[in-house]
Amino acid sequence: MHRVGSFGKPIYAQSPTGKSRRVIGHTPCLRCCLDEQEMFARGMVKDENGWWMTRPSLIHWAEDQTSFSEEREAISAFSQRKDELT
Repeated sequence: MHRVGSFGKPIYAQSPTGKSRRVIGHTPCLRCCLDEQEMFARGMVKDENGWWMTRPSLIHWAEDQTSFSEEREAISAFSQRKDELT
């Protein structure tokens, strides 16, 4: 999620019959990383360890006891934090 752009498209050479194509090169690779503001705009945040993530988890992924209200509170807290940082 933190990278955008194309990998470069193949450039083909046609055979004399026109029935086959052979890759003879690629267009330039235009992939690059987003900066911090662009990642914040996509809804990403840093966790307590400095890792970028798409949404903070208040409850461990293995615990299947999250109620709808807890999930809504987590989303609300995330939105407020994101607004403070941008």
